[in-house]
Amino acid sequence: MTLGGWVLIALLAAQPQTARPTASASTASISGLPGRLGQNAKRLFTTKTPALILAGGGAAALAVHPFDHQAVNRLSGSPGLEDFLDAGQYIGDGYVQGATAAAVYAIGYAVHNERTKEVGTSLVEAQLVNLVITQSLKYAVNRERPDGGNYSFPSGHSSASFVTADVLMQHFGLKVGIFAYAGAAYVAASRLSEKAHYLSDVVFGSAVGLASARTLEVHAGKHAFVVTPAPVPGGAAVFVHLMPR
Repeated sequence: MTLGGWVLIALLAAQPQTARPTASASTASISGLPGRLGQNAKRLFTTKTPALILAGGGAAALAVHPFDHQAVNRLSGSPGLEDFLDAGQYIGDGYVQGATAAAVYAIGYAVHNERTKEVGTSLVEAQLVNLVITQSLKYAVNRERPDGGNYSFPSGHSSASFVTADVLMQHFGLKVGIFAYAGAAYVAASRLSEKAHYLSDVVFGSAVGLASARTLEVHAGKHAFVVTPAPVPGGAAVFVHLMPR
């Protein structure tokens, strides 16, 4: 568990308890988790947002593919930048992200905080959806990594990190989400500096993470954030649109 993960847990657990309808407790129940996962998987194919994100991510990955080697060489060729990005390989690890999600969920039950349980189950559900998609694609594509390893496409570190970032965005809004997205982008960049992935791997991995997070039904706040990856000259970008619910 990273320091950031424990800080997140502490902040969530410290949120003041608010009165909620009794029925809302079931939205974060452990017994209901399999059913919610089934609904999330269904929404991956039946709702527009995840499909649009994956389509946009695929287009962006294709657009940046010619710059794959250039991006890896540029980030890995700078000793100072490589050292700065070293922590990303640990922060973005799927096991770390998954364990943090499970810990938030468990802490919510331990302190009887419904808000924390809701955030925890969102993180767990989205990470599980992401795990299935990412690992299935890795084995299906079996692309060679820049360092000679296997299963490069898509980047699991990037997808897991963007899952967390987008779930936090959905629950807490842009003020939290912008920092979470910055952290996810840091992790994605670290995969290039470590020669673990190509640029197109992290671009599509990021899209997989966003699409997985958007299979959730989060009803927090008056506005929703629609996130779309898109190609730009020499790279890729993530556009965030604020829309009323």
